[in-house]
Amino acid sequence: KVICTRAKLDHLQFFDAQKARPITAAIRQAGRVLQMQFTSDSKYLCSNADDKPDDFDSKNPRPVPKTNTGDDGLRVWNPKTGELVAAFGNDISFRYSGSFAYDPIHERIVTVENSEFDVDELSSRVLVHSIKDKREAISIIEVPAHSRHVRWIDNDHLLVRGGRKESPEIRRFAGVYHTKPLFVVSLGDVKNTVRLLAGNCVWY
Repeated sequence: KVICTRAKLDHLQFFDAQKARPITAAIRQAGRVLQMQFTSDSKYLCSNADDKPDDFDSKNPRPVPKTNTGDDGLRVWNPKTGELVAAFGNDISFRYSGSFAYDPIHERIVTVENSEFDVDELSSRVLVHSIKDKREAISIIEVPAHSRHVRWIDNDHLLVRGGRKESPEIRRFAGVYHTKPLFVVSLGDVKNTVRLLAGNCVWY
């Protein structure tokens, strides 16, 4: 019933698909809008932005800045009205996987903050947010790798596919990450735990 388009590099717009007319004017989202996706329950549309449009050169992409410019992140919208419901995170798994981890029962969403790539030991913080409580993450999990893909297993567990920099001799032609570990995260009442499931998960 609703279509969302990227009206400009840094704008999106909602349309009534049945009446073939706009629901909103073009809405500016700071940064270059990379992806848009409806949640599985159709309650929300999530959009992700990264980099300012005039700073991006496709032939020579600039590295992720060490200081957050405030121009990237995940935005949650009400598709019926175009109202901004919530805004989360900076370095989001959504931008890499073409999807995001959304829990329709409790209306929770997962974002990721990866460490800078120039450090020896890559790490990340996986943050679970309540869409209704927009200010602070309700769970913060430290993962000993970059987090590239995150999925809910059930209400209490997350599956995280990560990336590590190992010795080049281990996997000479592996690209950015030499190994891709797979973790299971248990969300406990007192302490969250991270368990390594596989040291190098080659396939999705």
